[in-house]
Amino acid sequence: MKQASEDKRNGGSGRTSSSSSQRAVSETDSTAADGPDAAASPPAVSPPAAKRARKGAKSARDDAAPPAEGGVPGAAGDADHDTLLVASETAALDAAQATLVDRSTPLPLLAVARTLSQAVIPVLVREARRSAPVPGDAERDLLMRLLLRGDSDGAMLLGRQCVAAGMRVERLAEELLTPVARSLGSMWEEDSCDFVRVTYGMGILAEMMREMRLVDPPRPPRAGEVMPTILLANAPGEQHSFGIAVVADAFERAGWDVSRAETHDAAALMTQCAAQRYDVVGLSVAADRFLPRLPALIGALRRVARNPGMRIMVGGAALLRQPERASQLGADALAIDSTNAIAVAVAMVQTPPE
Repeated sequence: MKQASEDKRNGGSGRTSSSSSQRAVSETDSTAADGPDAAASPPAVSPPAAKRARKGAKSARDDAAPPAEGGVPGAAGDADHDTLLVASETAALDAAQATLVDRSTPLPLLAVARTLSQAVIPVLVREARRSAPVPGDAERDLLMRLLLRGDSDGAMLLGRQCVAAGMRVERLAEELLTPVARSLGSMWEEDSCDFVRVTYGMGILAEMMREMRLVDPPRPPRAGEVMPTILLANAPGEQHSFGIAVVADAFERAGWDVSRAETHDAAALMTQCAAQRYDVVGLSVAADRFLPRLPALIGALRRVARNPGMRIMVGGAALLRQPERASQLGADALAIDSTNAIAVAVAMVQTPPE
């Protein structure tokens, strides 16, 4: 984990980041030279953003270590390329934005920094994330075996190797940890796994999630940034909190101001909605026996909400098993997983209530 953190701080894959930054510098300098004030422009200077990105990229190439032996299936020596690339471009973006607010920066360099921060770097980051590896059946099967054996060290090592192989934390949470957690719950309901092993396994998954967030934390809000707000809670009576933790992490990474219910008591939820203005409330229900309580709770939340236009979406294992029940609960939408929940929430916020 320490090595992965150092790799992330030090920057990313230098060749892609440096060449992209140099192209952006060249194109912007050329554009500036063609303008009416070209004669008064100072000589072209490599902007601070490009310099910092290249320096961080070189440091990362020198320090990066290959994944541990016997680790993630399919991980090659350069498997962390995409993670390093994202780190490099993110560092370059921060440097470019710092240049934009520096009043002493010459105007041509401001144009370069603006191009980098608004047009070049975001595209490179999106492409790197899109091409990052994802966990598959091999990782899920291995993690399940480790949990059933109670091998917390082996499970934590698997998580670290997945991160070192370039897998994004949000994809690991959604496609590795969450499916395994659901399988554990199903095994308990079918009496094929005892309560102690299921509880211990869920504790290991929660610890894996906490460690991954330390390695790759969500972006903190920028000064003055206005973010949509969401309150996430389990249905009253539910004891499972892992699913809510995964969804909360995904919304934070998507730029939302996330609150989690202080308790899962109906009266406490109503008090929280009355005291704070939320754009969306997300309710999760895992056990079928708690579904009959939701219509009354949803109606009560709407009546007391500080935000009259507050929208309510529901999700969880119980509704995945019987999605037709969602329309009977009085909610505005059903979320299938964390990625879908974000898309649904964004659409609801952008659509005025009827």
